[in-house]
Amino acid sequence: MFKNTAAIGADIGRNVIRIAVVNYGGEVIAVNSWPLADRQTSDYLIAKVIDAVRSIRHEVAVSGVNPICIGISAKGFIDHKAGIVLGPDRGIKGWKNVPLAKLV
Repeated sequence: MFKNTAAIGADIGRNVIRIAVVNYGGEVIAVNSWPLADRQTSDYLIAKVIDAVRSIRHEVAVSGVNPICIGISAKGFIDHKAGIVLGPDRGIKGWKNVPLAKLV
């Protein structure tokens, strides 16, 4: 019924971004990861997440899969309704009040 429907899941870790695409039936159909620099800023992390999402979308598009939503786990406290990383920005310059959902 929803053969080509999928979701993207991304995890922003301390040293790596992990990303996967899961189809409607719950099967993981693509997985990848990108290393992160030791020194990070909010702009750097957002750019890396966007690059990772674009890359994995292109990877699965060749088989006709079209992810329709993205879930992101991120460092710090999150306002889930507003899609904002509230902070703290320990170790990541500018990682406070970041409208991550809007930017991605």
